[in-house]
Amino acid sequence: MTEENQKKPQGGWMVRRPLQIERIREELPTSGNQDEQLRALQRLRENLDAVVYALSNQELADDRREHLLELLVKHREALDAALVDLGFPGLAPERPPLWYFNQLEPVTRRHLASILGIPEEPAFYEVLDIKAEEYIAQYAAFEFLAEQLSFQDSDDLPRESGFAALVLTLSGSLIQLSEPLSRSGSRRYIYQNIYGNTHPPEGVLVLDRDVQVGHRLRSVELTTSPVRIIRALEQRVPWETQTQGFKKVARTLTSLASRSSSQLVESGWLRSQTGLQRQVNPEAAERVFLEDNEQKLSLFESLRESFINHDITGDDGNHAEAELLTLCHFLQSSARELGFAGKAPGKIRDFTCVGDRVYRRDPAEPGAFVLTSGGGPEVVFSGVSLGRQVITRMAPVAFVGADGGLIEVTPLVESFRVK
Repeated sequence: MTEENQKKPQGGWMVRRPLQIERIREELPTSGNQDEQLRALQRLRENLDAVVYALSNQELADDRREHLLELLVKHREALDAALVDLGFPGLAPERPPLWYFNQLEPVTRRHLASILGIPEEPAFYEVLDIKAEEYIAQYAAFEFLAEQLSFQDSDDLPRESGFAALVLTLSGSLIQLSEPLSRSGSRRYIYQNIYGNTHPPEGVLVLDRDVQVGHRLRSVELTTSPVRIIRALEQRVPWETQTQGFKKVARTLTSLASRSSSQLVESGWLRSQTGLQRQVNPEAAERVFLEDNEQKLSLFESLRESFINHDITGDDGNHAEAELLTLCHFLQSSARELGFAGKAPGKIRDFTCVGDRVYRRDPAEPGAFVLTSGGGPEVVFSGVSLGRQVITRMAPVAFVGADGGLIEVTPLVESFRVK
């Protein structure tokens, strides 16, 4: 495909990361499989986000970080191939580390690293650079749309200014301010964090001070992170019209925002009693986990079936049990690294596995679990040791007996309840 025939992202911001599905939809010719192609693109983008989130974990072992970086490359190449098939340019040649991150202002770099909760160290360069590219895309989109809506470039908005304004903060908060409504300086506002709340609060505020780039917007009603960009509206426009413009900008910036950081999307994460650490799209993390561990999960199921049916005995049986225990440890670690919650066994009241098998800790007997359901009578497992295992959603659990042999290997955990 020649460069002349390649599609260009409109408005000057990037189409690859973040992925603007609706903008791509507008540029695609109508075809019978268009929706299917776009759904595939969305899944690829979500998979990439899930790996980026996993890489932001500061407690990753070196070998697991290297493995996740390999996964990141794989998902980026898959996303790139899908976009090339649709006529978009391929990835640029290899760039030096922190190519996008170093294009940000120093204060923005520090703030981005801070809200991601990761240091500026080589192990986190990929995460920082992906999020920095996202930041650059948001800035470019904000400028483009603000100009379309007749907003003017501005470094500040004095308290007494008679202009309306549109403000974007370093943490991704978008605020629309009306012109003053009265001599007290009260203004109407509408606020949305592009990583969080889906129902923007509205109200009336009085600014405590001038709004300036690099400083917090402050009022009794609202205080934000440092302001990243301000655009002033120097002409009188009805509030309803301003609100429509705000919604357009908010939709665009939200489409540019990945959900790959627990701190950036704190309102989108919930730790529940079911043991699921819920992401904006947990299905993506599950897809990555199942795809990445496909062979190990298949081996686990085969070994578990042999263990249950007593098909392997003697030295072969001992070897199979050791391999099953190793797989349980590995899958638990892999699941937690991709965001699935885990708890130490001593904090668990019960947990439910695939097939509605519920294992309840017996409060009267330490080291005992009771299989209370799952298609048969109750089964008591006494003298159980879980060693260093962590009961983790999406991973199995091995019960080890006093002699060091396995006495039970569970299916994958679906949920758990804490004491």
